[in-house]
Amino acid sequence: MKRGTVGYLLCLPYIVHFLVFMAYPLGFSLVLVFHKWDIVSP
Repeated sequence: MKRGTVGYLLCLPYIVHFLVFMAYPLGFSLVLVFHKWDIVSP
């Protein structure tokens, strides 16, 4: 393996964790902000 590939593989768990637990919820909350949506009524 090349040296750069090993570095990306070592960073991959952090990147996946960041995307799943930080970036996706932040993006989804930004989408919900711009929609008129009432949680109580269907």
